[in-house]
This record gives sequence, C-alpha cells and structure tokens, in this order.
Amino acid sequence: MMTILNDENDTLRYSWDKYSYNQLDTYLVSDVEDPRINCQSILSRALIADSLWPNHFTNLIEADIRFGAVMTWLLGELRKGYDRHELLRSIETDMGHTCPTFVRETYNWLQSAEFPISDYISLALYNVNLDKPEQLLFDKAVETFSQTWRLALRGCVKKNIRLLEVACGSANDYRFIDQYGLSEFVNYTGIDISEKNITNAKARFPQTDFRIASIIDSGIPDESVDYLFVHDLFEHLSAHALKRAMSEILRVVRHQAWLHFFNVKRCSDHIIRPVDRYHWNTLSLDRLCQMIDDLGSMFEIVPISDFLGNKFRGYSHYNGGAFTILVTKN
Repeated sequence: MMTILNDENDTLRYSWDKYSYNQLDTYLVSDVEDPRINCQSILSRALIADSLWPNHFTNLIEADIRFGAVMTWLLGELRKGYDRHELLRSIETDMGHTCPTFVRETYNWLQSAEFPISDYISLALYNVNLDKPEQLLFDKAVETFSQTWRLALRGCVKKNIRLLEVACGSANDYRFIDQYGLSEFVNYTGIDISEKNITNAKARFPQTDFRIASIIDSGIPDESVDYLFVHDLFEHLSAHALKRAMSEILRVVRHQAWLHFFNVKRCSDHIIRPVDRYHWNTLSLDRLCQMIDDLGSMFEIVPISDFLGNKFRGYSHYNGGAFTILVTKN
C-alpha cells in the first residue's frame, strides 16, 4: 500500500511542478476562482471568523456572500460578451437585459445613503483596467470586502486557533486570509506537495509556516490542529489516496474540517478518471458521506448551488457540482 501511495505522491508532485512558478502563482486566483468572489473561498474565511467569534459577524458574512454571488453573475454576463455599460443601464432601469432579482435588489440597496458598503456594481462595470484587458471586473471593486473586513476586525480580541490548509497552492487562499486581516488571529500552517507552490507561498509570506508535504503522509501529529480546510483536492486523487487523505484529515484535526469540492454528484459511486499522470474524478456524495461516517465523524452537506439559490432569488450558480462538507469530530 505504501508503494502505491508513494507513487501517487510522485505523480501528484510531477503534475504540479511541471508548470512554471508564474503559472502556479496565478492559477486559481482569477476569474470565477478568484478567492475574493468565489463562494467557497468566502465560506472558508467566514468559517474562520465564526470559529474565532461565533455569530459576531453574521451580517458581514451574509453581505460578503451576496457580494460574491453578484460579482460572479456579472463576470458570467461579461464573459458572454454583453457590453458593460448596457448591462449597468439594464440593472439601473430594469429594462432590456434580463437581470436576476437579487442583483437589482443589491444595486438598489447600494444606492442608499445609509448602506455602509460602496456601490461595487457600478464600480465593477464602469471601470476597466486597461493594463489587464483579460480582467473583466475592475480590481478595486473586487477588493471591496478586504477593507471592510479589516475595519471590522479592528479591536477584536486576539486569539490563536491552530489552522491547517491542505493543498494550499501558492498561498492561493491564504493571501486573502491575510489581506482581509484574519491571519493575525490564527496560527496558520499551509502544506502542499509542490516545491514550486511552497516557494511561491514563502516568497509572498516569508514568516508564515508553509511546508512541502502531502496529506497522504503528512507526519502531522494527531489532533494537533483545531480547524482544517481544503479546496479542490479529492477530485485529483486515486481511490486509494482519496480514502487515505480523508482518514489523515480526520486524524490531524481536533474540531472541524471544511472540505470544498468542485465536481460532486448525487450518484452511487465515484467515477475515477485517470488522465495522464493525474485524475479528474466525479465524486459520489453518498460515498463521501459514508466514508466520513465510517471514520466516526458528523457532517453537514452544503450544496453551493442550492445554498446560494435559497438565499438569492434568481441566482443560478455556475457550477452545480460544487459542494462543501463541514465535518465535526465526535
């Protein structure tokens, strides 16, 4: 078994380290995967905040999730080729372009003098960065909630929860945990199997604990971290490694693990698809839940499309396979 898992580590390492440092540094931090607007990244930051100060930032979290939903919708419309000025006029006037109810409601709220957040819809559509023509949403608009969070966290009592991120990439999510002001309240460790990713992460944050390691055999002591989160890993593992990674995650975490998936279906079994020296799997929600149950932990399923659709009238998520599972140790 160890030979199989060692081979898996080797192929995973190769599959990432074959890319350049720059590609790894910019991958998964743009477009719909931009952690500032991606719902699952927003949820990771929200769960960190709620673990530190339970129920204290409920309204801000809700506003941040709404922001991500609106910005993702705007991005989708711009990618279809709609003119940004016509799109804004249709939101303002309720004429022409079909606009979801929650987007127009949000726009109207943002116009209120009492509303504490700036009009990020107009800012996103009125302006464009001419130096980055591929960037469809104005960056200053996308950064709306980083400053909002930093201001909200001023004066909060310092805490020191131990937080582990598995498959951290080139500090893909951590750079925004830091930018939003949350990093000073957590004792963070990020692990990734790619030496290039860890080099990139350390270049950005030389004082932060980034390590080259695999969750298949991390060497991290039992229950040595309070909380753990991971984005988009399990779909790239073999069946053996998937079971081992889940077992290791629940071995090292003490309280809760927040598992984010991008390709899960309600089906009877996993569809394991080897592609070259990698995997692009479709995972079974039933099998994942059974695996967690067999390991003696409780869980809550969050289908992202339903989660957002229930919150915001007219919302249709871009990826119906996105699921988050919140796992609580018994």
